[in-house]
Amino acid sequence: MFFSTFFLIITIYNINGDYMRKYYLFIIKKEFRNVYKLNAQILYFTLENIYQLKNDYFVYGISIYNQLCNVFDTEIVSNYLIKKNKKYIKKHGNTFYVNDIYAGEKSCLQVNHSCIVLKTHCNLPYIMQIFKWYNDNIFVCDFENKDYFWLSDKVTKLPNYAYHL
Repeated sequence: MFFSTFFLIITIYNINGDYMRKYYLFIIKKEFRNVYKLNAQILYFTLENIYQLKNDYFVYGISIYNQLCNVFDTEIVSNYLIKKNKKYIKKHGNTFYVNDIYAGEKSCLQVNHSCIVLKTHCNLPYIMQIFKWYNDNIFVCDFENKDYFWLSDKVTKLPNYAYHL
C-alpha cells in the first residue's frame, strides 16, 4: 500500500475482540481548508484515494499530499504529550499509549510528520483536545468506517477531563 511508509497499522482489540476505531489526523493547508470547509466529503475522498494508492503511483500521491497538507512537528507534539501528561500517557518510540481513567479512555497513537494515527475504542476520544490546541486546520478521517470531520467542529463539545491544555 502507498501509505505504508506513512501510517503504522496498529491492530488493537477491545475487550470483546472487536477492532477499535482508527483515525488519521491531517493538517490541511489554510487555503484548502477555506475551499473544503463546506465540501468535506470531497476532501475525504481525495485523502482516501491517496491512502489507497498502490506503490506504482507513490510520487503522484506524495505530490497531492504536499499540495493539500502541512506536516506535524513531531518534536513539539511528542514533548507536549509527555511533559504535560506523564500520568496518563506513556511513550515508546513515536507511539504513545493513553490510559486515562477519568475520561475512560484507552488509546494508542503514532505521531508521524505526515499525520497522526489514533487507535481508540471511543468515537470521539478526549485526547483529540490536544490536537485542537496544536492546529485549527486538522481534518480527521476514519477510512475503515467511512467517517470524517473537521476536528474544530467536534472537540468543543468534549468535557474537560485530565489533560492539561
